[in-house]
Amino acid sequence: YQDFIKKRLERQSLIEKAITSKIKISDEDVVALYESKNKDLSVNSFEFKLAHILFRAGKRSDEEQQSRAESVMKKIKNGENFEELASQYSEDPNYSEGGYLGTFKMGEFLKPLEDAVKTLAPGEVTGPVKTKMGFHILKLLERHIVPDAKFEQQKEQLRGELYQKAFVKQFQFWLDQKRQDAFIRIN
Repeated sequence: YQDFIKKRLERQSLIEKAITSKIKISDEDVVALYESKNKDLSVNSFEFKLAHILFRAGKRSDEEQQSRAESVMKKIKNGENFEELASQYSEDPNYSEGGYLGTFKMGEFLKPLEDAVKTLAPGEVTGPVKTKMGFHILKLLERHIVPDAKFEQQKEQLRGELYQKAFVKQFQFWLDQKRQDAFIRIN
């Protein structure tokens, strides 16, 4: 048993010294693998803090609600305060001070709203944007880059995949080197 343990430790030491010590998996490699497997996803995502003025569907006709939204949009462009206009015109049933809507990550809110705000700079206003809820005038309060949760969950698994591939490749290279260095003479 002691001989078995001794040989095993010697093998592990040899593998560590000759193979695994030469394997380096960088964060860039992990990111590249993630992005190659998920073409439409990115390692980083955005988190938006939004305020809005909502003109609810069903209260009036769509044309009338759109014209109301456009008139409020003109007032905003003329320099009137967004928060005051939100308290005066918003029909949001969950209304909060200044039209504050909340903080959302990419993929967490309605697609038309997400498309409208992803190109905005903080402080800019867009609208009116039509959704099934009605017409929205959106103001981007803040935007932050946050790590994508899916990437964080898969990061160590991807690193393990890369390590396995690199180990096999490095082991094969080591064996080839040993075969080339070996001298065998047949009598």
